[in-house]
Amino acid sequence: MKNKLIFSVCQQNNQDDANIEWTKDLLTINKIEYKAIVGAYNNINELSFVVSDNKRTRQLVSMICDFTNQDCYLRVDIFSKSYLHFFNGDVQYIGYFRKVTRQHAKLKDAYFIIDNEYFVAE
Repeated sequence: MKNKLIFSVCQQNNQDDANIEWTKDLLTINKIEYKAIVGAYNNINELSFVVSDNKRTRQLVSMICDFTNQDCYLRVDIFSKSYLHFFNGDVQYIGYFRKVTRQHAKLKDAYFIIDNEYFVAE
């Protein structure tokens, strides 16, 4: 697994179409490949994005998250270790990013749906 960043541009239960389209355009203009996925927090689904992690994408994701009033983004390293990166400089390890059953994911505060498979960091 490659290092990756996962982030949302929506606020809970508010799918902001303008932020979504702006983000897609910004990633495309900067020639950054992305995948649109579902991220769920407290059982509220919102569109999220996955991009490869490198210095350039980290800077762009930080700017996007700041502009869209996100608290943090998720970084998953090559060993599947997951970290929340907050904009005050704090980094919080939250566990291993791994595939789980739908039922297991629904028991968690946060999970992701990527290509119809469920993932959590625990």
